[in-house]
Amino acid sequence: MNEKALRAGCASRGVEVSCKQHRSSAKESQATLCPKHFISKKQGESGMVTSIARQSVIIKCNMQKSVLTGNYEFYYAAGLIAKLSGVEISDDIKPIELGKLLHQEIEKTEPKDEQEKYLFSMLKDYKPTDEYDEQMKELLLWGKGEQYLWTVTIL
Repeated sequence: MNEKALRAGCASRGVEVSCKQHRSSAKESQATLCPKHFISKKQGESGMVTSIARQSVIIKCNMQKSVLTGNYEFYYAAGLIAKLSGVEISDDIKPIELGKLLHQEIEKTEPKDEQEKYLFSMLKDYKPTDEYDEQMKELLLWGKGEQYLWTVTIL
């Protein structure tokens, strides 16, 4: 990976995780959009960001590959933990506090299947940043109310 990509915020967190634009050898299933390449609210497509984060977490849990790559995925995964375990998570919780809460909850919760087990594993390994915005709250709520667990529909 070159220095320009690193400065742009596209540094990979593992062999299977990168911004496909900055690592052309990444397979489609391995590519994860870096924050720089998400479509912004200014472009009127903020729903795309949340949808991509949701799909990414579900695909990773189903395939049991890769890691969480940012706070968007982290917040959706946290919402799933709230749904699956019944833990109460404030809608406006900040990333560092959320990370501590999830680590405590994961330690005392037994996963029911392989997807949950992998979700727990990804959350244990993820270190949230201080970055927070309203889309993270939206993703947390989406995870809490998820009706189609482990399902991604492509239209």
